[in-house]
Amino acid sequence: MVKNKDKFEHKIKYLEMMQNIIDRMGRNSFAIKNWFVVALSGILTLMFSQGKTDVLWAGICLSAFLWVLDAYYLNLERKYRAKYTDALTGASPLFDMDISKIKKNTPILKLMFSKSLSLYWVGIIILFMSAYAETIKHMYNCLVICM
Repeated sequence: MVKNKDKFEHKIKYLEMMQNIIDRMGRNSFAIKNWFVVALSGILTLMFSQGKTDVLWAGICLSAFLWVLDAYYLNLERKYRAKYTDALTGASPLFDMDISKIKKNTPILKLMFSKSLSLYWVGIIILFMSAYAETIKHMYNCLVICM
């Protein structure tokens, strides 16, 4: 009877550890978006205060990099969710945290264009491109007026 209770307690601890990892992956994804909002405000402030359009390309590159990183964390989170399901069913040995054996492997590019990520990141890139187009249009209008 004591052994079954210990085994049950060990399984609960294992599942709690897995849940903590899954939560951490979600927090990492949220932190990426927070960092980006800070960078976005700095880039847009620099662009509008000094008229530097080349910083928009830096913003687009930063967006693309963080988009890939966000997809990577989503991939890890999904793998750990699959591992959690295996642990619930008993298919995974206790305290085994190795996710390399998980068959569920979604390519990063496919994850990048999932609804949860693409709506956010494509919207941000469109924002940068429209700001760039507006800046170029404004510069062109200034040149026409000056001539």
